[in-house]
Amino acid sequence: MGASQSGIKRDIMEKASTNFSNGRFQSEKSNKELKDPIRRPGTNIILNHDFSGGLHLWHPNCCDGFVVSSDCDYPPGLSAAFNGCFAVITNRKECWQGLEQETTDRVSVGSTYTVCAWVKISGGSHYMAGVQATMKLEYQDSSVCYSCIGRTCASKERWEKIEGTFCLSTMPSRVIFYVEGPLPEFELHINSVEIFCASSGDSDSNKELKDPIRRPGTNIILNHDFSGGLHSWHPNCCDGFVVSSVCDYPPGLSSAFNGCFAVITNRRECWQGLEQEITDRVSVGSTYTVCAWVKISGGSHYMAGVQATMKLEYQDSSVCYSCIGRTCASKERWEKIEGTFCLSTMPSRVIFYVEGPLPEFDLHISSVEIFCASSGDSDDFIPLSLFYGILELNQCFIFYGILKLNQRR
Repeated sequence: MGASQSGIKRDIMEKASTNFSNGRFQSEKSNKELKDPIRRPGTNIILNHDFSGGLHLWHPNCCDGFVVSSDCDYPPGLSAAFNGCFAVITNRKECWQGLEQETTDRVSVGSTYTVCAWVKISGGSHYMAGVQATMKLEYQDSSVCYSCIGRTCASKERWEKIEGTFCLSTMPSRVIFYVEGPLPEFELHINSVEIFCASSGDSDSNKELKDPIRRPGTNIILNHDFSGGLHSWHPNCCDGFVVSSVCDYPPGLSSAFNGCFAVITNRRECWQGLEQEITDRVSVGSTYTVCAWVKISGGSHYMAGVQATMKLEYQDSSVCYSCIGRTCASKERWEKIEGTFCLSTMPSRVIFYVEGPLPEFDLHISSVEIFCASSGDSDDFIPLSLFYGILELNQCFIFYGILKLNQRR
């Protein structure tokens, strides 16, 4: 076991709030903020969620695992994360091998559950690797369903968060939650896992594991698939064009999903991307779900951070920026950005845009969807971390791991 642990670096938990140094923010306890339904009170259905009991109730899936705790002698290079414990999953031979826990007797049909897990990696030849949370549903007829609940691009330097939501519409024989994903060359670190019941309800009309991000209704994004070129879209201080399945592709580009996609180029700042104003298509108190597919090209790195951002402009000239969702985009395949937002007051302008990679990259955007998931009184929502700033807000999210600072105008 010592050989597998020797290359693991010292763990330092960097909280996202520290990335906002040098920015001037005001914390608003009033309703001038977005709301995050992911954070809800309740009982964590994951037992021994922080590994304070070692690997009790957890099971390494065809691999090995051990727990590093604050009251033991650490192997070289290891330290406790969050001043607690974390699991190290090693001797992995397949990407799906990770750590699992059965939750069958603690979940019910029709209830919506929110998931949060903190992960890192060690070993391997790359700096970053994909990690995901998966739900495995085993049925009496021996059929098995796998559903990706959430994913992130994990790094060796800091803990990254996986978040997601799921709902069961039928009750399988077994419900198993597990964390998987990086190539076998990597060791997987898991610090804390939380699954809370956010809401309960009737699901008789559904026959599958539901993803609440996909809701019926009208997409409020106009020309969402770029079939109309860049109509209704505006490159933000940069250039853009659309590649379609009926045109000649520039070298290295091919059509996404056999349709169209936008290419944003000649970017000089990380915040420069593609935007669309949606002021007249959103309302106070309604919850909206966001989904966008992105890739990158150019640049000296294989991966780069991309995020979806909401810009709210108020009559007093103040501006609020909020990250709705983010992903670690690559050059090889399309990655999905997902998120949820709710307006508690109505700004003068509401602008959705995609931003994030370093200026050396071109940003590809294939499809953008924003649906109204529900409407209601904003007093019932749980607040999300929001940074309410003035117009001189001068920081922006950049992934290099997942997040790195660069200058925002």
